[in-house]
Amino acid sequence: MDQCLKNLTIGFLDDIACNPNLLAAEVKAASQLLRLITKEEPESSKVVLDLLLAPPMVSTQTLNSNMWRLIVQSWLVG
Repeated sequence: MDQCLKNLTIGFLDDIACNPNLLAAEVKAASQLLRLITKEEPESSKVVLDLLLAPPMVSTQTLNSNMWRLIVQSWLVG
C-alpha cells in the first residue's frame, strides 16, 4: 500500500474515531479499520515476490518423479 495514502487514511480514521458527533457504530467501525491498518504483519506472513517468480530450484522432471513416488507409497501404506 502506498505509504502516503496509508498515512492519510490513518489520520482520517483517527478523526472519525474521536468525533463525538457520530453514532457509536460509526466510531466502532472506524476504530476497527484503524486497528487493522496499523497492525504490523509478522515477517513470516510476508511473501517474497522474487522467490515466487523465480524459476524452480529443482527440475520439473525430478519433482514429478518424486511426487509420483510419494503417491504410490501412500497408496501402499494406506
